[in-house]
Amino acid sequence: MSADAAIPYTVGIRPDTGLNNVKLGIWLFLSSEVMLFGSLFAGYILLRTGNPNWGAGTELVNIPLAALNTVVLITSSVTMVMSWVAAMERNLGKLRLFMGATVGLGAVFMVIKAIEYHEKLAHGAPPSYSTFIACYFTFTGLHALHVLAGMCVNFYFGFPGAKMMATDPQPSVRRAALEALGVLGTPQDRALLLACFTDAVPFVRTHAARAVAAFGDADVATRLAGLLSDRQWMVRAAARYSLRRIGSTANDALIAALWSSDRFAANGASEVLFQTGAMMEMARRVLDVPLTSSDAASAVQRFMTVAGAHLTQALLNQFTDRDRVTLVRYLADRNSNA
Repeated sequence: MSADAAIPYTVGIRPDTGLNNVKLGIWLFLSSEVMLFGSLFAGYILLRTGNPNWGAGTELVNIPLAALNTVVLITSSVTMVMSWVAAMERNLGKLRLFMGATVGLGAVFMVIKAIEYHEKLAHGAPPSYSTFIACYFTFTGLHALHVLAGMCVNFYFGFPGAKMMATDPQPSVRRAALEALGVLGTPQDRALLLACFTDAVPFVRTHAARAVAAFGDADVATRLAGLLSDRQWMVRAAARYSLRRIGSTANDALIAALWSSDRFAANGASEVLFQTGAMMEMARRVLDVPLTSSDAASAVQRFMTVAGAHLTQALLNQFTDRDRVTLVRYLADRNSNA
């Protein structure tokens, strides 16, 4: 596949799991956090059980402050959920209120943690004091960095990016609206979707490109082939997806795109032609009736020029050794006589 190969379900929902890549990615990130802190606690347990002179940790930590910080973090989780609800309601004022509360509670956490650290250092207990204190500073310091990163992200979405979230809290809302137009299938809906191809917002172009495949005529295929040169990879991926759905009706538009000077368009067209089997059919036609397959031979030659070694080899691997040699030799002779 080409360098900008389609990544499925970046926005759309997988029918078998009900998830998209964004939600799955967050779950994988949280899983990595579980492994990170789990390994730290596993190391702590080994150090603790292997040292008979460990001593009582309660003598070195301030339990009331730690309990207060726990309450602060749990409360910030509640305000974070309320921020999400406000975004879904498109209530900009509530969004900023609860995001500000979340960031503020994070700041309270950092202040309390700074007080705890000051107490340790003031009483002569730096990280080098003991293995327990070293573990304490490592664990809580790493956690504090996570809180700080979360404060920065939430501050952005709560204030500079708040208008974006309140206006369009879920891209899936916009996607669903555009796909509904594709399902309705009236000429007016078709015209609206095609008009969205020039929208300044990449998500609009992406969802319109996916939805318009429901019409599947040659004109739509030509317009979709034009999106193969879009600067946004997700728009190109959506265009390739719809061109594959349209099938053989899109072949003429894709073959024309092979000669595009834009590498994204040429690569995308070659990828779709290979995946739909259209290029295989043209190559087979060249082998069977070479004298009457000039256009097909030109398309196959151009495909091998722009598709890259991996797709070219994948195409040739579908033939027997004899047919492969015959095809390559015929195209080489044709090129030298051009």
